[in-house]
Amino acid sequence: MLRQELLDEEFECLRRIALAICQTLGRPKDREICRSTLEELVRFHQSPSIRIKENVHNFMVFYLKVLRWTQKNQPLDLYRQWVSAS
Repeated sequence: MLRQELLDEEFECLRRIALAICQTLGRPKDREICRSTLEELVRFHQSPSIRIKENVHNFMVFYLKVLRWTQKNQPLDLYRQWVSAS
């Protein structure tokens, strides 16, 4: 399998994981930021350059770590208070 095909396949798997995590975020703005970031990464990943695909892959691995941390450390009670106050 070519390096480019491997990067494409792995990107799609990581993107699906990130989308699943995005849906669990409690704050609507966080979900919006997550989706727009992933859309931007998809655009970058469409480049024919292997170097760009590798950089996108490295960033996606980092971004998944950020999303997991955010998912685990959401101040859900605070979010509920904001929603009920508005």
